[in-house]
Amino acid sequence: MQPRVRFDPGRVAAAGWLTSSEQRALYSLARWAQGPFLEIGPWLGLSTTIIALGIADSGEVKEFVTREYNPTLANFRPLPDGTIGLFIPADSTESMGACSHESFENDIRPIVAGVQGVIGQLTDNLRRARIDHLVRVSVGDFRELETRTYRFVFADTMHNALEIRRNAPQLRRFLTVGSILACHDTTAENERLLRELFSFAVDFRADSLFIGKIA
Repeated sequence: MQPRVRFDPGRVAAAGWLTSSEQRALYSLARWAQGPFLEIGPWLGLSTTIIALGIADSGEVKEFVTREYNPTLANFRPLPDGTIGLFIPADSTESMGACSHESFENDIRPIVAGVQGVIGQLTDNLRRARIDHLVRVSVGDFRELETRTYRFVFADTMHNALEIRRNAPQLRRFLTVGSILACHDTTAENERLLRELFSFAVDFRADSLFIGKIA
């Protein structure tokens, strides 16, 4: 019988946008779900570290792949409403998401324009947390990954209707009956669309983290 381990957010140093409830939910899924795992959009590794800690505390060997697009400044452009849009690929005419000008200048530009870039800081954070041996970092558009089945997919690329409709067909390549799909920043509108595009046997929310088991 495995010893009881309580997740401590203090074990995680990477910056990110997960609430404490969302962190605990991800940790629990990583600890108890079967592998292999796929994460899409790790950014600087907050969710990556949490998932890896869950794997480590499970006492089991679980394959874990994280896929980071690694955007540059070319992927960000101002939108008519004054916000900053993310364009993937850089020459796309459709924004995959937007943030305030202040948030971009304070939280995103320093990372993207830094010497290490997103990937450099991500890998450094994983090494500092001493969990880099549990994660295989992959760089590029997740749509270019080979088709295979994962038992748990954390997709931080489903922030709005446009992203969901664009990414859902590609996500299906990695899911099967019984796979767990977790999507961050889920609004009521996003949840309705997810239910239209995927069939879930069971599902629940932890703040904005939607978690469903594929039927």
